[in-house]
Amino acid sequence: MFPFPGIPYGVAPWWCFPLNEVCMYALMAVCFVHAVKSGKRTVAYLLGGLVFGLILEYLEVLSGSYTYGRFFIMLGRAPVEIPLCIGCGWAIILYSARLFSDAYKLPLLAAAALDTLLALNIDLSMDVVAYRLHMWHWYWSVPVKTHLHHNGSVYPTAISSVGSPWYFATRSSAGCLKGSGRRVMRDGCV
Repeated sequence: MFPFPGIPYGVAPWWCFPLNEVCMYALMAVCFVHAVKSGKRTVAYLLGGLVFGLILEYLEVLSGSYTYGRFFIMLGRAPVEIPLCIGCGWAIILYSARLFSDAYKLPLLAAAALDTLLALNIDLSMDVVAYRLHMWHWYWSVPVKTHLHHNGSVYPTAISSVGSPWYFATRSSAGCLKGSGRRVMRDGCV
């Protein structure tokens, strides 16, 4: 028998939640070490991504569109709980997207657009896997409806974050991550 009505597959193996959570914290640690080596602004960007991710997920859970399964470290009180590793996941996604756009020496607005598209595409692909592993459950019968909801509420929030002073304060005029150890040239990052 399947664990939830309307979901045609069973519960994920017991090790999926702990493995996912440990991997998120390990990747966050790797990103943090890289950010520390790159400077204070880079650390601020990574930690800002963590805070942004936690707030974003909290607002989604608060809106009632989904709930999370049990992770080791949960923030909040039931039924409005979010796992810390999900905030770390957002920080990792935003940070790695930003490093990728820096490598292409894009102008500021092009880098912001690429960062947004990369982050949202990574999130969208991870959502499908996590949904199938029952890491969280959407309260609409078709996952596509949730992504339509995301596109109407969450994703514009994520897109607007790249227009925030926090995003631009950590970028140079060439679009490169400040404090990344790269010299800023007139035409891009070096």
